[in-house]
Amino acid sequence: MHDVVDHAWSAYHAADWTEAFVRWEAVRGLFPSYAPACVHGGNALREAGHLEQALAHLTHGAVSFPDEVQLVTQIAVCLLRMKRYDTCATLLEEAVPRFPGNPEVAIDLLRLWHDLGDHPAVLRASELMRGVHPGTLDSDAGVRHMVSSARLAVETDRIDALIASAVPPSLHARDAMAAANVVEGSSEADRRLMLSFESLGENCEFGLVQRHFRAEPLGLLRWSAISVGSLTLALDEEFEGVGTAQHTRLHAGDTEYSSTHDRYGMGSHTFIPINAKNEPVIFDRLVTRLAYLRRNLIEDLRSDDRIFVYSCEEGITAADLRELHRAVKRYGSRKLLVVLKSDASHAPGSVHDLGDGLMMGYNDRLGPERTPAGHAWKVSYQNWLAICRAASDLFRLRQTVPVMRQQA
Repeated sequence: MHDVVDHAWSAYHAADWTEAFVRWEAVRGLFPSYAPACVHGGNALREAGHLEQALAHLTHGAVSFPDEVQLVTQIAVCLLRMKRYDTCATLLEEAVPRFPGNPEVAIDLLRLWHDLGDHPAVLRASELMRGVHPGTLDSDAGVRHMVSSARLAVETDRIDALIASAVPPSLHARDAMAAANVVEGSSEADRRLMLSFESLGENCEFGLVQRHFRAEPLGLLRWSAISVGSLTLALDEEFEGVGTAQHTRLHAGDTEYSSTHDRYGMGSHTFIPINAKNEPVIFDRLVTRLAYLRRNLIEDLRSDDRIFVYSCEEGITAADLRELHRAVKRYGSRKLLVVLKSDASHAPGSVHDLGDGLMMGYNDRLGPERTPAGHAWKVSYQNWLAICRAASDLFRLRQTVPVMRQQA
């Protein structure tokens, strides 16, 4: 058997697709129970450009070998090349529970909808995957990225629709929407904990932390970079000019647009794909969204329902810290958590109460890892979780102590 299989592989690896099909058919004739011969023969037909013939060949093989997962995945590839997306999705959806030991079927389904940009379908596919392959859904970085991106896109689209309807949701309605968003894995308590915090910068790290714990709130500064001095100025000026065409700059990246504010130097992800032909509409959409998020941030600052987070990779001076806290307090909010790198006196994951709502948290690493090839995030998620738990506990304790004294 080895000789005839090697003979077939030699043509296959040489990309001689017609000869490869003939040789794999010879293998199948000699060894009719050898399923890979059917798989590779069908692949050879597909690579030769005979899509209909390849689909028929692989589909016939799936009847003979219903437990061969590669036949399913290769049929899906044929359907994709033929742009028969709905048929492909139906095939994969039906196959996911049939192959509990093969998560690649569920991953292919996720990738199909992700590549098509159908974000609700990605979330539906993730729920199907949750029932069959929960471990892969929680541990596979690529899967987590697709699902998280879809969750954020669904929330962003919902917000854009509400803005367009001129009925912006209240603070509590926004909380309810974020809480109702599709969630996989992780502790529900941890997710709700993360929803009680709001990022003020300095970069996207805390946004990644919230995403890790399956929380996807929308915030003006969640996916933004801003220095402590610019943030203090922006707070003092109530983010003047944010959400106006005059002060907003749109930049085209490799795959998505980013934006900057020309006064505060605030750079932000937009999560809007590049579409050069439609840039005027995209710009108007972005400006409207920024104005909405600005109003939300000011409302959140005045409500005192959030703990605001600002991380300082390079540290912060006492004067800058004092000014930042003052700028936050002017709205009525007193809950500010500033996170620095840990040192010999401050353990990773610890939080120190400085009084009047100001807290200092410490993590063993902050900011991206900078390499010649680019920036890579290696976030200390568990330390961040410990910091958020400790900060939340401090405020719960502070709220209960006066009540206890009054009762006494």
